[in-house]
Amino acid sequence: VTDESDDTSYTENGDTVVPLCQNAIIAIVKESSYDDGGDCSQPGEEINYTFTVTNEGNVSLSNIEVTDPLLASISGPTGDTDGDGELDVTETWEYTGVYAITQDDIDNGQVDNQAMVEGTAPDDTVVGDDSGSTISTDEITTTTLCQSPAIAIVKESSYDDGGDCSQPGEEINYTFTVTNEGNVSLSNIEVTDPLLASISGPTGDTDGDGELDVTETWEYTGVYAITQDDIDNGQVDNQAMVEGTAPDDTVVGDDSGSTISTDEITTTTLCQSPAIAIVKESSYDDGGDCSQPGEEINYTFTVTNEGNVSLASVSVTDPLIATINGPTGDTDGDGELDVTEEWEYTGVYVITQDDIDAGEVNNQATAEGTAPDGTVVDDESGSTVGTDDETTTTLCQTPAIAIVKESSYDDGGDCSQPGEEINYTFTVTNEGNVSLAS
Repeated sequence: VTDESDDTSYTENGDTVVPLCQNAIIAIVKESSYDDGGDCSQPGEEINYTFTVTNEGNVSLSNIEVTDPLLASISGPTGDTDGDGELDVTETWEYTGVYAITQDDIDNGQVDNQAMVEGTAPDDTVVGDDSGSTISTDEITTTTLCQSPAIAIVKESSYDDGGDCSQPGEEINYTFTVTNEGNVSLSNIEVTDPLLASISGPTGDTDGDGELDVTETWEYTGVYAITQDDIDNGQVDNQAMVEGTAPDDTVVGDDSGSTISTDEITTTTLCQSPAIAIVKESSYDDGGDCSQPGEEINYTFTVTNEGNVSLASVSVTDPLIATINGPTGDTDGDGELDVTEEWEYTGVYVITQDDIDAGEVNNQATAEGTAPDGTVVDDESGSTVGTDDETTTTLCQTPAIAIVKESSYDDGGDCSQPGEEINYTFTVTNEGNVSLAS
């Protein structure tokens, strides 16, 4: 006799079903590989990603799909050893992807992302996993990028004296060109210059985000009005500075130079034209009795700065005058003849008989001064700033002569006889104020 089995009845025949436990689990491990080539990170460089997918359950999984929000395309898999398109519990599948970094990524200093894998169990259950560094972790994959913030400023000056040499108040125009010499965008850009109260700009922020991008060149301008001190120095020396803040809050700066790689002072040469002038005047009064030896001529010497630089070591000399007094007019008391000052000196000359005989006193003074560059300038006195003529002081001449005649005669007591002599004496005197000849 025979019988077919049944799992619940002696009289019926049926299959005996033994349920088996199914546990569908999938895992993904993500790794990144990046090399900046030794020159720090640049846009367009690539991060290579490897995704390792394993079946951590006990059933084969189909419809395996790996996605990553940063990657448009993911290649793979490799590892399907039996070629059935299912991730068997004994298999390890590998996918790869490439991501080209952007400037925003470099500004962030890292690339953060996470992939996901999904698969379908035989009972159509869909299982998934977020990537991590190990099978059991689900953390974001962080790839650190190299940041190298740097900034540069180039300063240029433009000055035109208008052809009449430098004058106070004329303007030097400065241009400041700021570039990003690093690989991250910079914010809070500030250009300062100790000579300039106000700096205008920038222009060149092409995307209007207020950040100096690595592809941008910003330009600032400033104006400086030169002073007399600057002209006396013969040049204006100054240096600007720029600062900017990197995404990690590092502050970078640079001192200005003539090129991106130099940090030297900007020198603007000014025109110097030293000149001095002396005007000499005389005052003489003979008291109404015509000129007499010992009377005085009073001289006034007016010295002016006819150039555009202050003059030091100013001296006035006159061959007739041993002592010259002054100056008055040094308004700021610095001992320098400024271009706005007028100095006055005085001197006294005592006339002699020779002067009266000559009928006049002729003489000429000289003024000297030293420019800031050591140049000595001088001028001979004249009646005006533009002339160099002798000063002539006319003296009063009143020629006069007198003669007194006296006689002496003795007749010897016997009355006058022919042949006896009369002796005459003539006394001649100069009754004027000039010597008489012939």
